[in-house]
Amino acid sequence: MVVKGRYRTNEVWFDKDNQPFAPFTHYVVGGNSKMYGAASFRLRESDFQQTQHESGISPAWPLTYADFAPYYDQAEQLYSVHGIRGVDPTEPPTSKPYPFGPITPEPFAKDLYENVQRAGLKPFPIPMAVRLGQDKLGQPNAPTVLSNFDGFPDPSEAKADAHVTNVRAALQFPNVTLQTNTFATRLITGPLRVIPRRRFGPPAALRYLFRFSDEEMALACGPHRAYRVAH
Repeated sequence: MVVKGRYRTNEVWFDKDNQPFAPFTHYVVGGNSKMYGAASFRLRESDFQQTQHESGISPAWPLTYADFAPYYDQAEQLYSVHGIRGVDPTEPPTSKPYPFGPITPEPFAKDLYENVQRAGLKPFPIPMAVRLGQDKLGQPNAPTVLSNFDGFPDPSEAKADAHVTNVRAALQFPNVTLQTNTFATRLITGPLRVIPRRRFGPPAALRYLFRFSDEEMALACGPHRAYRVAH
């Protein structure tokens, strides 16, 4: 799936110098979380603050880490995050422990961990979003091989991606429909009227026009895609 680029987009993007490049992003139910390595760090307090870079200033967010902290707590529960508090010196404040203890390191990682400790450094377990059978009834009970997570979909569904944790749960409700092989092209808003949203099929397929309308809509997608749809 990865070598053949099954979920890899064939779109061409352009960088700040207007030079084309092939983005390493994937279109699949669950989005890029299907390919992530399950590491689940929180953003740090400084990430929300104004930051001076060599090429300019990154402005402060209108919200702070404290605004997001309760939702991080909920997300860590939802994604079955394994870790241990207090060992990461850059960890932002929180009053709740991780839902589950840290994952036992694999042999290579264990040797590296111990070698780094002997060098006088203080490594710590990366918080991992993994659904294990011993943690909760009904979770996958397949052997967990963390090296298979990064850059690959996980057929055992032990990796807690957005598909197995969010989309699948939402589909249990009768008023939720998953529509695949569609492409959102525009979100049109207007005062005191119906808000239509238009979708087209992928470029290689026959194009069908769909219109969805409601008084309230949420635009939920990656940052680059949100920008394109909003503009």
